[in-house]
Amino acid sequence: MDAVGTRLLVVRFFILAIWSCLYFGFQLLENAHALELRLTKAELTARENELRRLQSQMNPHFLFSALNTVVASKDNPVAVEEVTQGLADYLRFLLKDTRPLEPLSREIDALEKYLTIQAPHFGEKLVCRIQCEKAARGVMVPPMMIQPLMEDAFQHRLQASQLPLQIWVTARVEKSLLLVTVSSTMDPSLTDRQPARKGLVALEYRLRLWLGSRVRVEQEADNGWNRVTLQIPTAG
Repeated sequence: MDAVGTRLLVVRFFILAIWSCLYFGFQLLENAHALELRLTKAELTARENELRRLQSQMNPHFLFSALNTVVASKDNPVAVEEVTQGLADYLRFLLKDTRPLEPLSREIDALEKYLTIQAPHFGEKLVCRIQCEKAARGVMVPPMMIQPLMEDAFQHRLQASQLPLQIWVTARVEKSLLLVTVSSTMDPSLTDRQPARKGLVALEYRLRLWLGSRVRVEQEADNGWNRVTLQIPTAG
């Protein structure tokens, strides 16, 4: 073989080596991407399973609360009808196309249905107001995010006071943060009895499963009011 033939052979060898490296490099990248997708899918599945587990712990408590409301209203057929119809509407609302994240507007709608179940029993002892800015309604949040805070107000403050229970829910967007505040009145003699921090920690953990570590849950009590504020980033 002459010198020219040798050089051609070497060039072909290098071309083949380069193409082989490109091919196997592409295969490695493709395999790495597939592995990343599998890991991401596994992580999402784990998050979905955890979310369902936490929701399954929450729903029975609400059902018992609603049934207790029906029993307490047994002497008022009109109230019983309103509560049972409201409960049916609420459960239908929850079971319809439930996803890990929903627009806040759906959470607000669910909250209003929840209040139709509670209102007949408490009558004038309950005053609720919900204000949600238009910009906040489209922010994606986990379902059943606000209701546990409402349940805490019903469970721990209304029974302990002869005063009407006032609950104010506000939602607004400020500096790329969704701020949801649930404020409820407390008996002045019980202002030192704040809601169990364990429940707020569990709520914060649940929110961080889907929304990241920037989520904050803050609580304060002063002048007969208890306030819990959820801080949720509206973008990564």
